[in-house]
Amino acid sequence: MSKHQRRKGNAQAASSAHAAELLTNSGHPLQIVTFGDCEPFTTTSLENRDADENFFDAEIQIALRKTTKRDLHTREKGLKELRRLIDEVAFDDVRKSFKHFAVLFPRLAFDTTVTVRSNVIRVLGDYIKKLKKNCEPYLEKVVSYVILMMHDSYSQVANESRSMLVDCFPNEKYGILIEMFKEPACVIALKFISGKHSLLLRCEEEETEEQRYVRLASQSLQYLHWFCTQSLSDEQRNRIIDFFNNRSYRRLLTSSSQIVSATMILASRVASLLNGWEVILNSALPTTALAHLDSIDRNVGRASALLILEMTKADVLFTVLDIDNVVVNRVISLIRRKKNFWNHISTIFIPVIKAVLDKKVAIEGQELLKRILSAFFDGMPWKLSFPCVAWVNTFAEFTEFGIWWTMNRCVNDLDIIVDEFIEKVWIAMKCTLNWNDKSLVKKMVHLPGRIISKWFRNSQIADRLRNQIQDHLLNELSSTGPLIEELFYDEVEPVWSHFIAQLLTHVHASQKLIYSVMEKCDDDILNKIASEIDLCQAISSKINWKDAEDAALLMLKLLIKFSAKFDKPITEFYKTNDELTSIRFLIAFGLLDKDRCFAAHFITDDLLLVRAMRFCVRQSDLKRWDILMDIATSFPDFDTALQQVLVENCYQIDQQLLITVLNKRGREISEHLRSKLVDLIVGQFFELQEPSAEVINETVKVMVSSNMDMKSVAQTISNKIKSTDLLQFDRSDIEIATTIATSLPSSSVTYFIISTADLVDKLSVLDKMYGLEIMDAQECLASPIIKSLFNENMDDNFTLLPHLGYAVFITSYLDMVLEQNMRYCTTSFLYAIAVSSLASINTVCNEKLIDTGANLKNLIKNLVLVNGQLVENIVSECISLIAKGNESLCLFITLRSLANSLCAEKVEALFKVSSENLDPYGITFCSAALRLQDTSLVCDDYCDPYISMKYWTSRFEITSSSENSVNLLQLFTQFMVEGRSTLEEYLFTYKMEDDEKQNIFNCAILRFLTRCCPYLRQMDTSMRDFLCCALITSLESANEFWGQCKSRSYLLFSSMSVKLFNEFAQMIDNTKDDVELAPFRQDWSDFFCPTAQNILLIWFFGLTSYQESSHLMALQNALCLSISYTTEEFIRTVPLPSVFDVELDLLNYDEHLQSVIIPLHTLINWPFPDVQIAALKILKLLTKDMLKIQNKQNEENNLGDEKLPSNYQKRLPVPFTRILDDTVIGNCILPPKLLIWDAFISSLSQFDLLERVAYCSAMGPYIDQIMPHLFSLLSDPHLCVNITVEVTDIAKRDYWNEIKSLLPRYAFRLFYSTCGILPAIVRQWYIKLPRAAATICKSFVTKSISQMIWKAECNQFTSREIPNKLKVRLLRAARQIVAEYDLEDSTMTLTIEYPVDYPLSIPLIEDERAIVSRETRRKWLLQLTMFLTHQNGSIVDAVLMWAGNIEKHMEGAEDCTICMMTVHSRTYQLPRVRCKQCKKRFHSDCLYKWFDSSNQSTCPLCRASFH
Repeated sequence: MSKHQRRKGNAQAASSAHAAELLTNSGHPLQIVTFGDCEPFTTTSLENRDADENFFDAEIQIALRKTTKRDLHTREKGLKELRRLIDEVAFDDVRKSFKHFAVLFPRLAFDTTVTVRSNVIRVLGDYIKKLKKNCEPYLEKVVSYVILMMHDSYSQVANESRSMLVDCFPNEKYGILIEMFKEPACVIALKFISGKHSLLLRCEEEETEEQRYVRLASQSLQYLHWFCTQSLSDEQRNRIIDFFNNRSYRRLLTSSSQIVSATMILASRVASLLNGWEVILNSALPTTALAHLDSIDRNVGRASALLILEMTKADVLFTVLDIDNVVVNRVISLIRRKKNFWNHISTIFIPVIKAVLDKKVAIEGQELLKRILSAFFDGMPWKLSFPCVAWVNTFAEFTEFGIWWTMNRCVNDLDIIVDEFIEKVWIAMKCTLNWNDKSLVKKMVHLPGRIISKWFRNSQIADRLRNQIQDHLLNELSSTGPLIEELFYDEVEPVWSHFIAQLLTHVHASQKLIYSVMEKCDDDILNKIASEIDLCQAISSKINWKDAEDAALLMLKLLIKFSAKFDKPITEFYKTNDELTSIRFLIAFGLLDKDRCFAAHFITDDLLLVRAMRFCVRQSDLKRWDILMDIATSFPDFDTALQQVLVENCYQIDQQLLITVLNKRGREISEHLRSKLVDLIVGQFFELQEPSAEVINETVKVMVSSNMDMKSVAQTISNKIKSTDLLQFDRSDIEIATTIATSLPSSSVTYFIISTADLVDKLSVLDKMYGLEIMDAQECLASPIIKSLFNENMDDNFTLLPHLGYAVFITSYLDMVLEQNMRYCTTSFLYAIAVSSLASINTVCNEKLIDTGANLKNLIKNLVLVNGQLVENIVSECISLIAKGNESLCLFITLRSLANSLCAEKVEALFKVSSENLDPYGITFCSAALRLQDTSLVCDDYCDPYISMKYWTSRFEITSSSENSVNLLQLFTQFMVEGRSTLEEYLFTYKMEDDEKQNIFNCAILRFLTRCCPYLRQMDTSMRDFLCCALITSLESANEFWGQCKSRSYLLFSSMSVKLFNEFAQMIDNTKDDVELAPFRQDWSDFFCPTAQNILLIWFFGLTSYQESSHLMALQNALCLSISYTTEEFIRTVPLPSVFDVELDLLNYDEHLQSVIIPLHTLINWPFPDVQIAALKILKLLTKDMLKIQNKQNEENNLGDEKLPSNYQKRLPVPFTRILDDTVIGNCILPPKLLIWDAFISSLSQFDLLERVAYCSAMGPYIDQIMPHLFSLLSDPHLCVNITVEVTDIAKRDYWNEIKSLLPRYAFRLFYSTCGILPAIVRQWYIKLPRAAATICKSFVTKSISQMIWKAECNQFTSREIPNKLKVRLLRAARQIVAEYDLEDSTMTLTIEYPVDYPLSIPLIEDERAIVSRETRRKWLLQLTMFLTHQNGSIVDAVLMWAGNIEKHMEGAEDCTICMMTVHSRTYQLPRVRCKQCKKRFHSDCLYKWFDSSNQSTCPLCRASFH
């Protein structure tokens, strides 16, 4: 096919079928190629065939051709294709191809591979099934081979061959076929064996000719064995016998083990034929069989033994083999050798020995018997390294035969022979102990008994034999215990009673052995033993608790049993006078089972039970306790005893012990005791570490089965969660409670659901606890409940934790048990939402509640808020409660939270439907909560201040909750016009009288004005002035009561005032570029801001006076935020209340500095991070001053010291060392020591290099404490990159949710700052780390810190002032800094390579050219290296230092008069060689060139000589 044709798509896939078709169509018919067939083709079957019989389907021809290939896969493929084609092509083509297949079949039938042999059988079957009678002419060519294949060494081939013939020739046809072709198959098999068959020639490379012969000869031998089992004609029998007469069979005996074993098996079968023994005995087979008995091949050994055994049975063994010189010697030799061949031939020993002894006279036989007996023990291995099972079986059979033979042939010597055998039997018994096989021990230990029962029953010999065995057992009792146990394993005969009595008194008899034997004794035997010895005393003397306690308990059980049987007092043999003896006695008693009733009188003492229970409780012994509970019914006062033990142990008992009591005796004990046990069990689940759900479920099942009232269980769970305090809180408690609750029966749900009455009580409690926090966070001051909350005293000892935990529990529980019926639990979900809303308020949450609060929030989001109908039901429930007069602030925040999850239209619709039953106060309350405009709100009398206050409070609150700036400014304007005149004297003034209406109003207006601040640009001048006056007036009013008043109204008023300042200050900062507001900003800076800042700073430092108040959080957050707007100048100058410290006074700290620093010490140690961060900001501003003051006196004292400059001796400020030396671990979120470190390193940039080094040395003793602590706090850097911790974070809504990550974030930022500012300090700390810690540190720095510092260093080059002659190139990808200093005529280059793990490794410094001497160059490089290594220098400082050194060196350098350059163009040296006459300097290279060119050594200028 041309390329053109192939491009057009005419190409076809190549295949054998396609090639055959092309050849046929072109007039070249494809002939089937045959080869020299193993059996010549006869032509008789082809006489009536047409001339075209050899022409058939081309694909079948190709498939047949493939089966002749040498490649295995090709042959397999050809056979598979044949199977397919037989079904697909025409019948006539199949018929024509069969004769060719028949020719190929013999070769394929004995192919090397199993797959080919299996497939060729399948193909033949397909041919026969399709052709049926048409295949008969060629069947004789294949059937004989199929019959041979039925004996293939692979069962797969053999089975398929047999199955194929059965399928194709069913019923009697199969037998006829086999009968017809078994003779030809025999002929083929004999040819294979004799090596004369042509198929033995190797035609594949998969096996050698020898391997092929072994396989086919073995297969043929197996067939001949089967052939001999059939009915044979004389001709067929003679053919087999003639084979063994032919010497060619000897090849079989020297071939592989496979053939040898098959030959032996065939010989055994041939011997059964007529004249078979004659031919076998005349062959070499008997001698070969005897020689192969110890063959290492199992099959050869077994086949040889089988032939020897058949010869023995036929009494022809000694016909060809000498009885003494050959047989006897060979047998004794084999017995002496304890090898693996014993497993294969041991069965022939006794028949052969019997045959030999039958030929011997009595004396000869007796001697031979002794020889053989000795041979059994010659070379006996004492370990399990030989076929001991065969040895024991053979020896036992030989012993029984030997005694029988002696009794029949030499009875006079019977005693002697028996004694010899018994001695050998005893040795054999001891041998079996070394082999760790109980079956061997059993067989050998019972051998004397079998001998006695067979031949010596009730005779003197029997007694003598038994006594000999007993003596051996007792004399060697230390090792014969297993023999005795096995001897009495089934039963004890009465004749052994005396032996057992001796055993009980034997010193070496173990407890285990005695118990095992005594348990098998019946009453008659026990009575016989008791008549000889005191049985109870004997048992008692054998009890040894130092030995295995289990065995001692069994012995004690026997003692109790026998004491009861023989009516003896147990106290005579065993004392129960302490806890251990009591528990042992009761456990032994519990083991009695059916005999327990006979010994019940031994446990009538209740003190026995109490002592036993005490022991189990103290040891937490569950196993003994379990047994104790089983026998508890035997004690009528069990309840009393259990109660006594509980009280004694203060109810601190292992949970599993309590569960066992409930499980086994729960229904029998009293209700009170059962309830107490349940309380203890449930309570202990909360004390365990992660109890599994399976254990909890099983325990609950036990409670249910004991008829326990589930209400008490539910109450226990609820009490546990509600009683948890902050220090003991663990989220796993909630999970445990939920798991227990869900394991209870479904009817228990009613015990957990919160009822309406319970909900009202809970919300009332939450209002009293968190009213102030809710007022601060939500616009709810118009609610009537506010006044009553203001008037109530505050409780500082409160926490949201119990409510939060119970809310998580009840939500999780209801989610699991009421998936389809949640609408019935609206009160419970309402409570959970209320608690969750409280937890989301910054001023309520704290670090330990974050995870639980987040968990509750997610539960509500995924369970409640996604269910619109459920949300509507809860809203309706809230409004229903309000309609009943319950205007709880918690309902307010719940409604607001739910409203946020619904669209505005849905909220209005719900309110419209539910508001019919609301009074005006309720409508106002709900409107505010749902952020709806209350259209019914009007002022009845503007002139009445209190009515007006109430009106404006409602207006302010509802508007403050809106995000609409128009509404805010409109209401502001309206108030300025309508309300200001009436309320002027009440505005922004806090009153301490009982009437709180004015305070509520002022809090509402301050919140409102705070919301208005962002719209400062849109206000007119009067509104701005009103804002400023409101701020100053409210702050000054609150300042009058600062430190004195701690009421809710005061804290709220103060908080609102500070928030107004913060919002005002932020807007001033945001509008600093606004020209129109410039006059207003000036007024703010000159008057309002200083006044406000003065008050706020005093308040911040005065937080210590409110330290014990738990309600300070809102004010505290606002105060801390205000510090961010306080300037450094103001902090340094603000007048503060004077505070003095004696030590600081002696160090000359001025009055103002002391007034700031002393309260800062407390604030740095504050438990809340917002205060710590604000205090740190102030501390950083003052650190430089403290360092200067601390070291000023020190410098003055050292002025006269010439040994060490004062710059190098520095001390840390006393406020620093007080915190750094403090060993008390506080509850601060941010460690105070790290805050001090932060302030310290932040101040170092304000000092020169020498001072920085000196101050770092002063901090040296603390670095080894700070750095490990700091590094241990680092977390995943991906969470901390580019995240700083600032005071302004406090204003974030989710500030408290980030508290959990605050410390890791702060630690990351501080560690990064430390690495950047003090790289040498970090490097020195890193070098001291252990290898494992250093690896972790290096990995962290490489991945997270180094790259950030590199970027910062690069940025410094753009921000720092660089000399004109210095050029710096930043190779960011290569992390290199290349500095080039311009020398006019040339440049000097410095390369600093930044390591990937900086600052842990030192930067690599290289300078390419130098204008100085080698010593000076080395000095400069060393100076740079020391600067970067030990002096915490930055890369920028190092480059500037290098440039400064060059600049200093170049000062005063003059040009060379010869080359007119300062720096030599090749050597980069300065002119150094000076003429003594004219004082001019030259480059040395230039001067040498001048000497060479002028041929004289004179100065180029003055011509003076150079020497």
